Amino acid sequence: MRRRPRVLFASAELTPFSKRGGLGDVARELPRALAKEGVTIDVITPLHRVVRPLLPPIDREISFSYHFGDRRREARLLRGKGSAKEPSLYFLEAPELFETEDDIYGTEAGPEGLGDLRYVGFSAALRPAARALGGGFDVLHLNDWHTALAAPLFLTDGSADPSVKDTAVVLTVHNAAFRGLMDPHAWPRTGLRDDILNGWHLLQDDQVDLLKGGVVFADMVSTVSPTYAREVKSAGGGALSPIFEARRDEFLGIVNGIDEEDWNPATDRALPHAFDTQDPTPRRLNRPALLEELGLSHAIRPLLGFVGRLTEQKGVDVLAASLPRLLRRKNVGVVVLGHGGGAGAEALREAAGTPPDRVAFREEFNPPLARRIFGSVDFLLVPSRFEPCGLVQMIAHRYGAVPIAHAVGGLVDTILPHGRRNATRADGFLFEPCTADALVSATDRALKVFRQERRMNRLRQAAMTRDHSWKKPSWLYLDLYARAMAAAKRGEHRRSVREHLHASGGAGPLPEQKALPGHFDRDILFLGLQTPRRLWAHWEVQGPAGKALLDALTGDQKWSARWELRVEHVETGHRWSVSVDGLAKNWFFDVEPHRTYRAELWMMTDGRPAECVLTSNAVEVPPEIHGA
Repeated sequence: MRRRPRVLFASAELTPFSKRGGLGDVARELPRALAKEGVTIDVITPLHRVVRPLLPPIDREISFSYHFGDRRREARLLRGKGSAKEPSLYFLEAPELFETEDDIYGTEAGPEGLGDLRYVGFSAALRPAARALGGGFDVLHLNDWHTALAAPLFLTDGSADPSVKDTAVVLTVHNAAFRGLMDPHAWPRTGLRDDILNGWHLLQDDQVDLLKGGVVFADMVSTVSPTYAREVKSAGGGALSPIFEARRDEFLGIVNGIDEEDWNPATDRALPHAFDTQDPTPRRLNRPALLEELGLSHAIRPLLGFVGRLTEQKGVDVLAASLPRLLRRKNVGVVVLGHGGGAGAEALREAAGTPPDRVAFREEFNPPLARRIFGSVDFLLVPSRFEPCGLVQMIAHRYGAVPIAHAVGGLVDTILPHGRRNATRADGFLFEPCTADALVSATDRALKVFRQERRMNRLRQAAMTRDHSWKKPSWLYLDLYARAMAAAKRGEHRRSVREHLHASGGAGPLPEQKALPGHFDRDILFLGLQTPRRLWAHWEVQGPAGKALLDALTGDQKWSARWELRVEHVETGHRWSVSVDGLAKNWFFDVEPHRTYRAELWMMTDGRPAECVLTSNAVEVPPEIHGA
């Protein structure tokens, strides 16, 4: 049996002390799941002023020093008292970084003027903290941009530190849209080595990009779903897409889980009536109780819900545009619970004004009400524009609310969409693109099923029995750790980035991606050179011909459609194909010198022969490119 690793898990958030999003839940639940698998794991998180009143009893204090700014500074690790079977929780007390009046993601300078650099400081303190905890960690697990800088610091400064030089570094990207950008002119304030800024390692578009540094230096990189991993390697990764693509052999997606003890409708005290998969019938009593609580008509059937932040990412503008049309359906009611304010909230407020007996909008952060919505509504609307993983759809499954979601990111990986081929196993509905028309169309499909009680019960039962526990993710993370430890032991990647780091003025082996074409006004498959050794394909099936093709498909055919990109060596006639997703995507593939390539996009769906939808231009790779 393989020895379980010793892991130091670093996170800016930790439920229930400093939760601001899904990261806090993962930082609490994943280490717990790994501990159950025999992993020795310590969790380290900042001790912000707002966290102090929530601290558990402290049973151990460790003092250490670290260099940041203009001198060495004193810090303490405070261990929260807990069970021996649980991960150890360490709170990093560093007043010059975290003793501020603002929120954990604020930019207040604080008592020594370093508060705006608090997460740079947090990353700088992690190696000395690991040494203070006795060293010998097999893996340092970093999370998002807040700790990503620790990867280059471990692989450079840590290379001469015997307590951590063999520690493998793993970075999990929970949301690639947040990169930790800073002005390079502020770098001298950190007191950290200047050569880290050489070349392409940390700089992107003339800014220090902390997330990029972590992706470049870490031994292994993960994100929170396989589909999101594919998305960020193309347009979904923005400026970092070529960086993620370049690390494709050390980059994978692992879907998050949920705490099934916490999210348990059989024991949830927020619900008027408990229920479970063995006896789901009491759930029916929760809907009238919720309607009474919110002052809505008891004639509503079915009831739709939305729970989430009122932001553009969560698709609140799509939801607002859909509400009037959804409420024209007979007896349909809608409950919206969200927080965040802004234009999205205003649009929802206007859309939710009528009819007052069939729509309720609560603009507040109210976890007990959220639980009652999950345990009462028939369908949960999830129109997110992008969603790295998502939790609400998994909670909805657990509580018997069938999700209707945009087919993106982790939503694709956690919802089996209803369709002709999987009607008996489906647990939700997916729609694409992220528009009001598509959301309303998907809801109409769901309402059709709702009117057939037997099919609806089967759909709800499939949702409630879907396994979203941390069991499988914890096994996948164990495998990720093993791969990272093996990569660190081999050392090829570490030697490569160190060599390029010390090369004066070198641009490194990862060229910046050329600008993708903007929006094409026609259906197109475009082929071009992305790097000296790689071609990239960009396609859109959104012009008149593409729309006509899609309009000719039935609803089931749209959701069963499969897409292939077929690439050809023109001179030899050799072809190969890859399965691809979506109607507007990018793909990358290696090339050989002195060859001409072209590509075709094919669609296969039930009841129709396979058809070539798009053909690309031909691209010749000159001989000198291969040796560049």
